Amino acid sequence: MVNSESPYKRAMDGPSRQLLWELGRLQLLEREAFQARLDRESKEKEVVHKAALAAAAAHHENIRREADAVRQREVLQMQEDEQRRLETLEAEVEQLRRANAEREVAKKKREAEIAQRIKDEKAEEFRALAEIEEKHRRLAKEKADAEAAKQAAKQAIAKQEADLRTAEANRKAKEAASVPQAASPVVVQVVSKKESPKIPQVSESRRPSVLDTDVSPVNRAEHVKYLSIHQRSKDLRKWMADQYSHDASMKEHMGDMRRTIRKCIGQLTDQKGANSASLRQIRDTLLKAVSISNLQIDVTEFIAYPLPNMTNTKAPACLIFQLIHFAKIVIAQLCDEASRNPKVAEPIGTIASQIFSYPEFQLNGISFIDILFAKFHIVCPLLFGVYCQDLTTKGRVKMGWRKDGDEGAYVTEARHFDRMAGLGAGFASLTTRNYDKSKFNNPCPPYHFWRAVAAIVNIPPIQVTRSHLIVLRAMISRNQVRIVELFGDAGRLLLRKALVELPTLVEEAKRKTDPVHLGEAKEVAVLTSVTEVQNRMFL
Repeated sequence: MVNSESPYKRAMDGPSRQLLWELGRLQLLEREAFQARLDRESKEKEVVHKAALAAAAAHHENIRREADAVRQREVLQMQEDEQRRLETLEAEVEQLRRANAEREVAKKKREAEIAQRIKDEKAEEFRALAEIEEKHRRLAKEKADAEAAKQAAKQAIAKQEADLRTAEANRKAKEAASVPQAASPVVVQVVSKKESPKIPQVSESRRPSVLDTDVSPVNRAEHVKYLSIHQRSKDLRKWMADQYSHDASMKEHMGDMRRTIRKCIGQLTDQKGANSASLRQIRDTLLKAVSISNLQIDVTEFIAYPLPNMTNTKAPACLIFQLIHFAKIVIAQLCDEASRNPKVAEPIGTIASQIFSYPEFQLNGISFIDILFAKFHIVCPLLFGVYCQDLTTKGRVKMGWRKDGDEGAYVTEARHFDRMAGLGAGFASLTTRNYDKSKFNNPCPPYHFWRAVAAIVNIPPIQVTRSHLIVLRAMISRNQVRIVELFGDAGRLLLRKALVELPTLVEEAKRKTDPVHLGEAKEVAVLTSVTEVQNRMFL
């Protein structure tokens, strides 16, 4: 039977065409079956994938809901923690406020006590000054009475001698009238007693005077006393030069000692432990001066407040001579080196304090530090309450301005201010040493530092000069912690007076009249912030 759907059925003449048709039919069926299987598998996979996607979406939704719940719990916890933190902070702030209020009350009480104590001390000082002035008036009256009695005695003797001469002349006239021969004249010789050699005394024309210096009466008397010590030091230097002018070997020996001291002080550094050799060499040099005891002098004139009824007042002149040069070299080093590098002032002040603390360089336990203080009274009188306008020649002399040579012009302002800074830093180093662990006594206790700062702080603000502010800044800079360690709460009050109140008063007083001072006052005030930041010390 011929299949009309196949073209091969028309060829009945061979079996190969029949076979070819069957093979084509089989291939077509296989292709259709394969395609149906692929469609079925694809639909099955699609169902599986959609089910997996639905499961994943459900899982992700569950995770999202759980995360949202966790987030809400965390937010609630954070809000509760923040609320507790704010409540704790408010409680701490309230506690600090109460503590600050209590501290302020205690501070005002301490300030009142300190003010009362200072008032009492000033009253005591004025009382002592009144007693001293009364004593001086009494001594002056006694001296005037003695001088008047002496003059009266001289006048009586002169009158008696005149009467005797008149009587003698009358007698001779009568004898000449009775006897015509002239008597031979009588020659009277007066031999003055020869005095032993002394150190030249200070003449009245050369005696220092600060009667017109603006300084408190107590400081005025002390200032005059130290100026006299400085003049005596100059006289001793000249006298020693005359004594050894004909002894070449001793003159050379004295010069070698001075050069050794100058070299050792010039080698001082601010490195810890690096100055031991210099200190030892200076001490050995001064011990050599002690051994030269052929010239002994009365040294009470080099001590501002000698003890009454001192039995031994003699000391080798060579020792005092070398101590004078030591003080002179210390001051020169502070003016030169410490003015450029204030850190150098620390070892210089330390060495100077140690040298004057050694018992072998003292008299009956009394230090000769007054020789060095006398130099400070000359080169930096601001430390002792001296103030005036330094625009005139007279004012500059009072305020310690230096000249370039004896007859030269005054140094520039920049150089003068550098000198004042070096001297202020050196004086602070000298007077803030702690001898609690030392076997020697402190030759310049810290109350000298307190008095110097108080002398500047108590100057009327309108009279405060740039020099005062520069010296004050140099004294306090890098010493804030030491000041509080030495004076406690009183030291804090001192810092507040110097760094907060004084600059404010100076700015108010000189804002219109002298604006140049505002910069220096602000630089002093800046130390307040430095103190609070570096040392965590709030003023």
